[in-house]
Amino acid sequence: MACTLEKVLGDARTLLDRLKDHDAAAEGLIEQTGALSHRVQSMREVGNALPDKHIEDSSEIQELTKYKPHVLLTQENTQIKELQQENRELWLSLEEHQYALELIMGRYRKQMLQLMMAKKELDTKPVLSLHEDHAKEVQTQVERICEMGQMMRKAVQVDDQHYCSVRERLAQLEIENKELRDLLDISKGSVKTAREENNQPATAVQEQSPQRCSDDPTIGVSRQHVKAAPELRLTLPARHKLMLMLMSSMSEKELGKKWDRCLADGVVKVGTGLGLGIVFSVLFFKRRTWPISLGSGAGLGMAYSNCQNDLRSHYLLHRSEKEQ
Repeated sequence: MACTLEKVLGDARTLLDRLKDHDAAAEGLIEQTGALSHRVQSMREVGNALPDKHIEDSSEIQELTKYKPHVLLTQENTQIKELQQENRELWLSLEEHQYALELIMGRYRKQMLQLMMAKKELDTKPVLSLHEDHAKEVQTQVERICEMGQMMRKAVQVDDQHYCSVRERLAQLEIENKELRDLLDISKGSVKTAREENNQPATAVQEQSPQRCSDDPTIGVSRQHVKAAPELRLTLPARHKLMLMLMSSMSEKELGKKWDRCLADGVVKVGTGLGLGIVFSVLFFKRRTWPISLGSGAGLGMAYSNCQNDLRSHYLLHRSEKEQ
């Protein structure tokens, strides 16, 4: 049979009621025994006091006491024995009830304790889970904040480095721009002087050999090439242009071959003492193309190739052939 909590509580209530009844009966018996004992004691006191008070009647009283009925004595003895037996039974029942009550209350306390523990577990589990989740979330947020702080610190360092590199690059570009402007001013001055020198020898050559220039149809082509190549006027000196015009009596194919042979390695280098410079690599082909590259030099200077000597030697050879 299943022992439920309500049944246990009902049994406990009935036992308590019975115990109360037994307690009341025991108290009544105790009062009765107390009254009887008081009565017996008073009777003994009275019996002991009579000889003192009435010494003359002591013999008579003793005689009367001797003749006390036996029925009364036996009746009193049986009542006393019954009371004593009833007292023993009451004490035994009281002890049994107390033992049963202690057992019942022990079971009751145990079940209530289990019930309270179960309620505590049910109540504390969600709270503990929420607390753990909150602690984990706080920990993750702290870790994310630390990571963001490290990333921001790294970003600031990278930004500082980039700012320094940009400032350094700007300073370098400003220096290069200044040097390039100086070189541009120098080149503009040299172009002006080269144009002035070019105009004077060209007129002198035309006056010395008008017949040869008019007979050869390639002179116009060479002049057109010279006019169409402003870079040639910018780089070559005036005597080179004069030699080119004098060699215009040759055919365009021969002239192109000689240009490819003697002017393909013509290089002019210009450097600066600050480590920033310009190298103008001038390669002359049939179309007079001029590739230019930038570099750095160790000092300010100009180096010409042996293009000038080759031009002079070819010019002398061509002139000797014409004279023969």
